[in-house]
Amino acid sequence: MTNMTATKTIVPVIVAGDPSLTSTTEQIIALSEAGAKLVAVSVPFSDPVGDGPAIQAADVRALAAGTNLPGIFSAIEAARTKTQVPIQLTIYANLAYKYGDEKFAKKCASLGVTDVLVLDLPGQEDDPLPGALAAGVNLVAVVTTNSLGHVAPIVADAKNFIFVMPIPGSGPEATAAQLQQLVPEIRQHTDLPVIAEIGLPITPVPAPILDQVDGVYLDTIFPAVAAEAGQDAPAKLQAVFKQLQG
Repeated sequence: MTNMTATKTIVPVIVAGDPSLTSTTEQIIALSEAGAKLVAVSVPFSDPVGDGPAIQAADVRALAAGTNLPGIFSAIEAARTKTQVPIQLTIYANLAYKYGDEKFAKKCASLGVTDVLVLDLPGQEDDPLPGALAAGVNLVAVVTTNSLGHVAPIVADAKNFIFVMPIPGSGPEATAAQLQQLVPEIRQHTDLPVIAEIGLPITPVPAPILDQVDGVYLDTIFPAVAAEAGQDAPAKLQAVFKQLQG
């Protein structure tokens, strides 16, 4: 793997419970020690619609191992004994609803979960989850190709960063083209960093993509490394992050 410029933020994505929740705790600590500014912890879900093959495969392994949301919270709590790295929890709305909106929000805040990315949050204004999170956790603003011409209200109340999600399965050229449309409109309405989800198994991230954004959210590389490494995942992920960061 070739390193990337250190001027860009790399957000490593790990799937909680793959290969175990103990490993999840160790992975968070290892990535923090490697210099990660934000670690994205994906909650496994049985029917993912916004994830690529690497995360879907990790979801299957994690669920087979009995991973659930209370266990993930315990893994994060254990990590907090050694690191205060910002953590993003990536989740499907139904899991948060089942846990309880207010209970979920309070638990995230108490564990120092700084950001929550809900992959399928309904668009209704009366949805209870955004209000519950507002007290202490950033609900990540998500911009997609469907957002063209309507970015302003999406980013109006955003905090920390803007998350850009190209069409799943897009190759490098298509991803770059989508960002060329989305990023200029985003920058018209906010000065927050723009971080793009990159579902590519290749490194380095192609310059036409990297040059347009402030950071990348790598949701294929780290789950794939963890799958191959097994119980050695924490050390392997740490080494990969250091190499990518340069």
